[in-house]
Amino acid sequence: LTQAFIQCAESLSHAEREYYKFLWSQAGVDAQGVLQGKEAVAFLSKSSLPREILKRIWDLAAWSKRQFLNWEEFVVTMKLISAAQKKQQFSLERVLEHSSANSRDFPEYEGLERAKDYLARQGVAAGPGDGGEGVGAQGPSPAPVNAWDALAE
Repeated sequence: LTQAFIQCAESLSHAEREYYKFLWSQAGVDAQGVLQGKEAVAFLSKSSLPREILKRIWDLAAWSKRQFLNWEEFVVTMKLISAAQKKQQFSLERVLEHSSANSRDFPEYEGLERAKDYLARQGVAAGPGDGGEGVGAQGPSPAPVNAWDALAE
């Protein structure tokens, strides 16, 4: 999966890359360039998604079972959150298969500038639509208890 995650991050559209870099900078990345578990929980909770959905997303994106996210895992997380916020079914396979220079998956977070506004201010075209076509197709299978619960406490 490591190579697939790297390929997903490398195939971001220009607009996604710019907005995800903004989100990464706002999320609390540490000096080692990773988003530690507690900071990740606090940041991802601003997505207003139910805790159960965030747990599933964490299981999919933090597949290596470490209690932090690197850049590539963060990118996959953003795409999964974008799909979930649009009420689309989501899966890791769908995210990895449908990432491209034309994708427009922009998650929204409480207290942070929306992609459309941020990108306009930066002079970057967001592309068609407000948030893109998304990645949804098949939903994830129910996840066993994961590290999310421990991190969220």
